[in-house]
Amino acid sequence: MVKFGNLYVLDVKGPETGVYSVVLINNDGELILVDAGLPGLTGCLKGEIADCGFDISKVDKIIITHQDLDHIGSANDIKALNPNVEIISHEAEREYIDWTTVPIKLTQRKADYNKMSDDEKSDFDDFYCRWQSAKVNVDTVVSGNITVGAGDNLLLVHIPGHTPGHICVYVKSEKTLITGDALRAENGTLIGPSPIYTYDMDEAYESLKKLHGLDIERIVCYHGGVVEENAAKQLKELAKGS
Repeated sequence: MVKFGNLYVLDVKGPETGVYSVVLINNDGELILVDAGLPGLTGCLKGEIADCGFDISKVDKIIITHQDLDHIGSANDIKALNPNVEIISHEAEREYIDWTTVPIKLTQRKADYNKMSDDEKSDFDDFYCRWQSAKVNVDTVVSGNITVGAGDNLLLVHIPGHTPGHICVYVKSEKTLITGDALRAENGTLIGPSPIYTYDMDEAYESLKKLHGLDIERIVCYHGGVVEENAAKQLKELAKGS
């Protein structure tokens, strides 16, 4: 866990990967979690949040940046601890998060199902069921760019590309951008979205221009962690046409 004012970067390590969720205290005192990790990581999240001095059952809101399993995975477990927690996503992501529609990445992979070996089919079937069991109902949807909570402190910015309804979260009080999978980082250096897992790479890069006007001191990438050195400059250089 790393602390920046009222914002805490959580190192959520699981059996498959280490990722970086964020928990923060907003201006109105609400405890807000950005992205919920893979299924089965509730214990790790609980411990990390406890290290920040908070109780996971007291989380007021969970902002889900997009539909992927490693971002929604433990949201249902947290909701079981606090049925009043508010789940927030972009309107274009809700149907995939609650499984009204099968998530995009599964649909893409299922198209090649008949070409898979028996072992590959078995792995896919297990993964499909695991993802489906993690579905969660979204309480509040947003569209475009919108502020959440008191004092316009949290700005949710629609950054389509990785998925159609992907959002980033800008925390004004800490001058911090939380990117979800819109960007990745390696050893403190920003790199672009993953070409393997991104729905529309051209749109993903074009969308980064929406972030240029923000006063950014640091960037937190879900995959790769914190970027502080010349964070805003690195972001601008990654955007096409800058």
